[in-house]
Amino acid sequence: ERDEGYPLAITAQAGVLRNSLSQGMLTLRLSNGTIYVDKKKARGVQQKIEFKVYDINLALGEHGGSWRDPSPPSYNYGELKARLIEIERDPPEYRKLLVEFHRRFSLAFSCIVVAALGFFIGVRSSRGVRSTAIILCMLVGVVYWLAIVGSNALALTGWVPPWLGVWAPNLLFSGIAYWLYRRQISV
Repeated sequence: ERDEGYPLAITAQAGVLRNSLSQGMLTLRLSNGTIYVDKKKARGVQQKIEFKVYDINLALGEHGGSWRDPSPPSYNYGELKARLIEIERDPPEYRKLLVEFHRRFSLAFSCIVVAALGFFIGVRSSRGVRSTAIILCMLVGVVYWLAIVGSNALALTGWVPPWLGVWAPNLLFSGIAYWLYRRQISV
């Protein structure tokens, strides 16, 4: 709503956001600050305005302006379970919620998988060349992350079941960690 020819930069020591739902307004009250106005039309002339209190009013609109429904990652566990139960078996939306449900547990379990991999890579590396283990662990981390992203995409598009798509990287890398463990025992 401001003139593009006069851009503003506002700094303040403190600010408070107040809402007036009855009036459909949000008010940002800034205190002890400065407004810098760059007047481009006046060939680089700048104006500095200091203030004690400055209110910026933002109209919310009819239904809260840009308000939108929460996305699956913003649901807490109870909301996610309730949404899974109440939603019709609409494949894309239901699949998205199932992927989110399994992703939460899979990511928590991935800490154990990555720690086991790092441990066995560190044990297998030679004493003189420690940088090899660091580089190998970083490479495993990148490959693991790419596997998570790719398998989640496959689960969201329906190529694989949601549980398999989300848990596949953990299963694969757990198998690699177990293989490294077996090799360490046999040495």
